[in-house]
Amino acid sequence: MGARDPAEDLRLWRAWRATGDPAAREALVARCVPLVHWVVDRLGYLARGRAERDELISAGLVGLLRALEGYDEARGVPLAGFVVAHVRGAIRDAFRELDWLGRARRRQVRRAAEALAALEAELGRPAADAEVAARLGLSLEAYHALLEDAARMPWRTVVLARDGGDTTDDGAPDDVDDTRTAALPAREAGPLDRLLADEQARALGRAIASLAPEDQQLLHLHYVEERPFREIARALGLSPSALRRRHAAILLRLRGRLVRSA
Repeated sequence: MGARDPAEDLRLWRAWRATGDPAAREALVARCVPLVHWVVDRLGYLARGRAERDELISAGLVGLLRALEGYDEARGVPLAGFVVAHVRGAIRDAFRELDWLGRARRRQVRRAAEALAALEAELGRPAADAEVAARLGLSLEAYHALLEDAARMPWRTVVLARDGGDTTDDGAPDDVDDTRTAALPAREAGPLDRLLADEQARALGRAIASLAPEDQQLLHLHYVEERPFREIARALGLSPSALRRRHAAILLRLRGRLVRSA
């Protein structure tokens, strides 16, 4: 997201709320608009083409304006963090309403993960796309289309959601925390909550450690360094579509390994 001065964010917000001056509001919005683009860059792989990306930006701007109206500095939450939370929440809501993939397609993605895991267990090596397509009874083109759709799904939905898990599989972009509530006081986790979360984290860590180094590198670049896919594609010398498919295949591999180890 880059370096920001929280004091300047707060100064502009206070100036606007104290006076209601449209110029102060315009300056505050202009300062926060880059936060919308930062979130869209993180979630932009959900969009097919410029028109759908513009839909995400429009939804994010609505979230930005609502955040500025609803911000309460007495809660001690940084303004930028509050804005990002609401922008992501607005995009999440918009994505759910559009439901670009649908539940049936998401179930197909999870079935592909199971097939990939079984095939690689038999082969003792990573499976080629053509081999996975054959196992699924698909053409290579149809399998690549499935990977493209999987690349637009939240990573948690691909990797962690239970098959048919209606409570988590809404298709909304939750590849980061559910940030509409990130700035709110969380329910205190009980011992069982912590135990389950710790075990899931350990299992996911083991699955990631079992990946090829180049696959681990891609996950690190995107999820740890928070670099957009288009930037990673340039760095790795791949086309954006090839990188999306590779990323989706990694997520399928992770899901399959988690399911088989459960």
